[in-house]
Amino acid sequence: MRTRRVLVTSALAAVFAVAPLGSATAETFPDIISIPTGSMPEGIATGIGTSIYAGSRADGSVWRGDLRTGRGDLLVQGA
Repeated sequence: MRTRRVLVTSALAAVFAVAPLGSATAETFPDIISIPTGSMPEGIATGIGTSIYAGSRADGSVWRGDLRTGRGDLLVQGA
């Protein structure tokens, strides 16, 4: 599957870090999170923990991902 890449800023990653800043156990966030190609993201929202959601203007689908791992999949299929 082809994907489109979306940059995640370090400021956004810092806001959603589970471990406190400066912690020796804090993990790094990916610099790039890929979403499906052609989805034309309408908006990006965060959920509980490190969940992230992106809606598509192209077909109404909703993609759900994880800010910590950068992985995700379609939550709602588009029309």
